[in-house]
Amino acid sequence: MTRKTINKLLFIWDWEEEERWLNEMSAQGWQFVKYSFPFRYTFEQGEPSAYQYRLQAMNRRFGSKEGQDYLAFLRDANIELVESYLFWAYLRKSTADGKPFELFSDIESKMKHLNRFRLIPLLCLILLCVNLIWGAPTLIHYGGFFGMALVTLEVFLSALMIYGLTRMSVKYAELEKQRQLHE
Repeated sequence: MTRKTINKLLFIWDWEEEERWLNEMSAQGWQFVKYSFPFRYTFEQGEPSAYQYRLQAMNRRFGSKEGQDYLAFLRDANIELVESYLFWAYLRKSTADGKPFELFSDIESKMKHLNRFRLIPLLCLILLCVNLIWGAPTLIHYGGFFGMALVTLEVFLSALMIYGLTRMSVKYAELEKQRQLHE
């Protein structure tokens, strides 16, 4: 079977874009089979649009009883766990039945899902800021050019986390607005 690997930089806040891309690849006949760090996706050539893909942030470990029960539930719904990485589950379902593959059927479940992973960039930002406050003066003073480069990298990463948090907050606000319209 023909395989290809694509490196694609996608961040945690790009999960909907990542889903769209995986489904576009499926439409072209490339079925997702593996994710590996950093940002490496492996595909096998197959029937175009054979599967629909979804990503889910998990709050359980698959080795736990709760995780095993959830996997059994997915199997019963003809949903396959393709890959898991950190807290992400890459799921797919055959398109043979003609029904769309949706994991979250209501606004409340979409908001709950977004909340599962929107704290990760916030925690990273807090750690970066603490490190900048306490570590930057020492790095700059004793580290010379290398110290300045590390501080610059931390500032860049902090800005990236702020950007991601902003995008996630906008998405959450949109869902909140939709929820209020439906009440």
